[in-house]
Formats: sequence, structure tokens, C-alpha cells
Amino acid sequence: MVFLILRKMSKQNQTLLIGIITIVSIFILLCYVLLAIEKSFHEPEIKSETKELVTKDSAFEFTEADYFPLEEIDLPSEYDKCIKHLKQYEFFKPCEYPGASGNRLIGYGHTIYKDMPCITETQADSMLRVDFDQRIDYVIRKYRNLCTNEKKTFALALFCFNIRPSTSKYAIPKIVKDSNRWHQYQYYLPEGDSVMRKNKGLRARRGVETKMYF
Repeated sequence: MVFLILRKMSKQNQTLLIGIITIVSIFILLCYVLLAIEKSFHEPEIKSETKELVTKDSAFEFTEADYFPLEEIDLPSEYDKCIKHLKQYEFFKPCEYPGASGNRLIGYGHTIYKDMPCITETQADSMLRVDFDQRIDYVIRKYRNLCTNEKKTFALALFCFNIRPSTSKYAIPKIVKDSNRWHQYQYYLPEGDSVMRKNKGLRARRGVETKMYF
């Protein structure tokens, strides 16, 4: 069909049509080449971003277990062991929830004083570390003579994280002298009740803290 059309056209028109077809063909070929080059540049970047996202997500995976001992958690440092330990008992809640004392909490037991939107687990992890760092700073400033090594410091910080400041203030000088005193803080007063009751979680937490300190 193309040859029949060309035969009926003048030589000048034939040359013009062939030139147009050649230019269009070259243009299409260049487009394919440019698309292939662009794809080769973007693929490594996409793979890199995907790998980074998977790494970040897996770093914050957490399986709830029933009160396993702190020394069984295989993490690189004592500090990270404490963070993992706190997550085991506080649990992650993305939106605001009421605490046992009626205070407003979010994430891993982080206290808030005004309305706050729901957060991610990564944000909650950052808040937890800030809160724990504050407890560490508190016990070092207030009880420097009792924080003779890293484990003792972390044990007292863990205790302060779970016990309200007004209680821990007078409790710490007593519990460091006797582990039995420490274990007294495994009791709690249920709302609307007048009798102190033992709590499995509190008992396990006091056990981990005393083992670290003594």
C-alpha cells in the first residue's frame, strides 16, 4: 500500500514523506531510550527507600509476652533492655486513654495535659525514651550516692517510672536497704476498694528491678 502511494507521488513529495517518516521514527526511538535511562536511575532509589522502610518497621515490632525475665531479652545494651522491659508492661496505645490515677496518657504511658492527636508507634517509642531519660536524670541528681553503677541507676529509674514521684521520693532510701521493702510495692488499691491487692505485673516488675540493683 505504501509503495503504491509513493509511486503515484512526485519525486519531490516522495522525498518529503520519507524525511517526515524518518524524523518521526528517530523521535520515537529517542523517547524509548530516554524512558529506559530514567527507569534505570529510579529503580535503585525505589529499592533503597523500600529497604529503609522495612528496616524501620521491623525495628519497632513488638510481641506481647507474659512477664519474661529482663536478662532473656537479647538487645545490644542495658538501656535498650529497659526500654523493651517498659514496653512489655505499658503496651502501645496510639490514642489517648485514662491512667490508673485518672491522668491522661498516650503511647507507652506518656502523660499528656491537653488534647493530642493519635500517634504512631515510632513517635510513642521516642516519647518513652524521653520519659525514661527524665527518670534516669532524676535518680542521678537526687540519689547520686545510690547510683554506683549503670544497673543500679536503671533499676531505680525503672522503679520511678512505675511509681508516682510523691511515693518514690520517700520509698527509694528505704528499698535500697532491703529488697523485701522493694517488693512491698507490688500492691495496688483498686478503684472503689479499701483493701490493697497484689498485682502480677507489679510483682514481676519489682522482681526485675531488685535483681538489677542487688
